[in-house]
Amino acid sequence: MRARFMLFPAVPAVLMFFAIQLGAQTAPCGRSVIHMGGEKDEARFIPAPFEHAKASVIRALPAVAARPAKDEGNHLEAKIDVNLWDSLKNTAFGAGGEKGNAAIGTLHIDFAGETKDGVAGTTVKVSFSKHGLGSGRYATPLLDETACLAGLLSPNDPSVNPTGAVRPASSSVPSDVPLAAGKPIKVALRNYLYSGDFPKKASSVDVVLQVIDDVQADGVVVVRRGALAKGKITDLNGPKSYGRGPSFKFVVESVTAVDGQEVPLAADAVQEKGGTKGDVARTIVGAGLLGGLLTKGSAVLIRAGTNWEIPTSKDVVVKVAR
Repeated sequence: MRARFMLFPAVPAVLMFFAIQLGAQTAPCGRSVIHMGGEKDEARFIPAPFEHAKASVIRALPAVAARPAKDEGNHLEAKIDVNLWDSLKNTAFGAGGEKGNAAIGTLHIDFAGETKDGVAGTTVKVSFSKHGLGSGRYATPLLDETACLAGLLSPNDPSVNPTGAVRPASSSVPSDVPLAAGKPIKVALRNYLYSGDFPKKASSVDVVLQVIDDVQADGVVVVRRGALAKGKITDLNGPKSYGRGPSFKFVVESVTAVDGQEVPLAADAVQEKGGTKGDVARTIVGAGLLGGLLTKGSAVLIRAGTNWEIPTSKDVVVKVAR
């Protein structure tokens, strides 16, 4: 079996926003709601190399309803997207905070290499120029999300390096290590999922996740942090009549062991669904429960860094060089 995500019926709007953690699903960087308070201009040191710090900013931008608009290497500009704003405030894995309309404008983001207290990293400076009403206090929440994603996700692309290896393979003869069914493995989305960006007529969309903690068996690592986890979006349904939003099924299929084999996963799972005004969607991810107020015809956003603990589905043997 594979880890899949299934739909649960809406519950009364009087429940408003709720988030109950049962241990298997974690909001991006441990925070299900992003508050837009703080500063609109701020600089922060991120203990990560330039490329990883920049990639983390880009992954974090949807958390403040922004999309990249200009990339000039060490300078990045992003525009506030009102459609993302609506999804952020109102979908099950979105971000809440300020009510009312988004402050329309441009985020200006600059990167500079720096060493602080003996640690090499990148200083990220964010400023916001608005074009109308609203506070535009996006810098602090953007940097909070960036710092968290930089620490949570590996700098290495798991699509290029599926086993997560960071050193040459050992020349010793590998031994067989059993990895039992039911072993919990933590995986996280590398990038955000936004139903508004899905191809109109696609039957499925591949999703890249990564393992975020080493997995041990018999005292040795059998699945590394940073290893590739494969997912898939299926059963795509676009917006429907009467303001009903889109829906899709998100399947986490496997993780890659140190010997390169794909280890299948199995768990209860959840279908993500945009809602109608006044509805609250309940979703279960693994054994975790998370819900949010959905607006009329809203698209679905699942932020980068959202993570799940999913068990393996069968016994496998992993070849490990000790």
